[in-house]
Amino acid sequence: MQSFYVLRFAVTDFFAAQADRLIFWLPVAFGAGIGVYFGLQSEPFYLHTCFALLFAAFFQWDCRKSPEARIFALFVLMFVSGFFVAQTRTIALSRENVKARMKTTLVSGTVEKVVRLPDLKARLVLKDLAFGGKADWRTPEKVRLNLPAESAVPDTGDKIEVKALLSPPMPKTDKSGYDSARALYFEKIGGTGFARSPVKVIGKAPSTTMRRKIAKRIESVLPPRAANIAKALVTGESKEIDPALADAYRNAGIAHILAVSGLHMTLIAGFVFFLVRSLLALSVTVSLRFSSKKIAAFCALAATFCYLRLAGTPISGVRAFIMLSFVLGAVFFGRRALSVANVCWAAFLILLFMPEALLSVSFQLSFAAVAALICAYEAGIDKAVRRLEQRESVLLYLLAFVLGILLTSLIAGIATAPFAAYHFKRIANYTLLGNLLTTTAAAAWVMPCLFAAVMLMPFGADAPLWKLAGIGIETVNRAAEFTASLPHSVTLVPAMPFYGLMGAVFGGLWVCLWRGKVRLLGFIPFCFAFFTPYLAVKPDMMMTKNLAAFRQSDGVLSFTKGDKFTRSSWLSSAGATDFTETACALCLYEKDGVLFAYARTKTAAKQACGTIDVLFVKSGCEQAVQLPETGALFVYVENGKIRTEHIGGEHRPWSPSYPSIRFKNLF
Repeated sequence: MQSFYVLRFAVTDFFAAQADRLIFWLPVAFGAGIGVYFGLQSEPFYLHTCFALLFAAFFQWDCRKSPEARIFALFVLMFVSGFFVAQTRTIALSRENVKARMKTTLVSGTVEKVVRLPDLKARLVLKDLAFGGKADWRTPEKVRLNLPAESAVPDTGDKIEVKALLSPPMPKTDKSGYDSARALYFEKIGGTGFARSPVKVIGKAPSTTMRRKIAKRIESVLPPRAANIAKALVTGESKEIDPALADAYRNAGIAHILAVSGLHMTLIAGFVFFLVRSLLALSVTVSLRFSSKKIAAFCALAATFCYLRLAGTPISGVRAFIMLSFVLGAVFFGRRALSVANVCWAAFLILLFMPEALLSVSFQLSFAAVAALICAYEAGIDKAVRRLEQRESVLLYLLAFVLGILLTSLIAGIATAPFAAYHFKRIANYTLLGNLLTTTAAAAWVMPCLFAAVMLMPFGADAPLWKLAGIGIETVNRAAEFTASLPHSVTLVPAMPFYGLMGAVFGGLWVCLWRGKVRLLGFIPFCFAFFTPYLAVKPDMMMTKNLAAFRQSDGVLSFTKGDKFTRSSWLSSAGATDFTETACALCLYEKDGVLFAYARTKTAAKQACGTIDVLFVKSGCEQAVQLPETGALFVYVENGKIRTEHIGGEHRPWSPSYPSIRFKNLF
């Protein structure tokens, strides 16, 4: 009993010492509620969620007289609020979707978005749809279509007709893979497919959008390689970048350059801030009567907002804009600009209005990097760099500049490594070198030229600046390719299990949000997360209706012929590149004395029916295990015991079989 009281007093003293940091954990509790909602296998009743929110609010009110209980109740309320906000957002976006694969249908609609792909194909998002010339309540709000390489590509805003083969968005087939069905649900896209006829434009767009005008101007001035990078930096259109070049950026650890994020927004804001302030300083009257710093901060914020809209409002850009709003607002009101509080509340604002952003790789990477950098610099990790900057020596100043880049890259690289391992199953080994070779060129050369070129477009004087930016882009491209070509530039890792990622997140938050030496304890779960891919149990068989993979005794996967996309995903999760392929009609696999078989055809299923210990079939044998219509089936065999797991089999609003949510379905 005495040890219990000692522990209680120790915990009480800890929280008393960290009282001013507790508030930073409230957005974490809110995000945890969102994460729990999205992690459920079946959709909860909305009425139950509403009752839980009311109970949490009453609990908070009931604990108002006890400080300890009030804090605990507040965290419970934030957790339940996150769950409630996520479910409410999901219900609000419920639309009709394509329930099953359709026959070739005449689809008409307005082009909302055009994405040009590297293989000369294009992908359209259509809205205002009609199938077969008719639109009713069963018609999805939007669909996404891939066009063949030889098809003409319409402009955004054109009204078109095309014969297309549509299917429902397919759920994921890998545990740590990208869930395209869920992502498309929150984009209000209810079906995907392929065009089966040339696109017929039946109504031209009234005007070309600003983004498309800028993209066409870039295409007319720069060669394709540089033009695609420039379009990614200015308009956010990164799908056209050559896959080999995009891989080079990723393998060099500089893929963040291609995403409109904090680097780009900060450069735009800084350029406008100092430009406006310098111009205002030319007038003595303005300098004496007005605060040029506040005017410059307002202009910088307006410029970054315009850039955000021009770039298509990506999550990373929204995060950066909110952070810049705090920074420039602090400048406006004379407050501290960068702090952990700003990061926490920027995350809270994004999750409040877009709770699905929690699942976005961009959200996770950007906030992890920014939080780690702010906390590291708050802890004074850059003291040596600042001492070098204060010396009156050009050489030492340049050394401080290089050390600053290396230090920033190292901190951001460590903070984002768990997310790279979980989502991409790879870690770039030369991130420091890649950033050292490219960051200066991108920040001091490419972005200023691109910004100035956009500003000069209305006057027709932009071509020289586009070309100058193109030279800088090609310099960055070559640096990326050089870094990626070095031996062992990338380490492939098996898929990190979810509990490993959560351990890294908890450890990172512990390090960033507490104060003092106790924060060092967070490095224990953070570092342990990198060992979890090698501790996780791997499936012995992975199967869909179109593909199967079997793990051999040496760990190499043996695949049937079939879906190349799923095969690539499974290989990535295994952290492997080598595999074997077979064309068997009835594929046999034995482990721990149990004989398994995967029947690729109905004939093979009938022949093997009743003769195999465990038979997996699409159809043709009632005694066999029927493969799921969607998703994948993972099979684990250990000491003769068999365990199966249905990946992508959850019954959620983004599942193909889930009905559209009506008011009567909520309760």
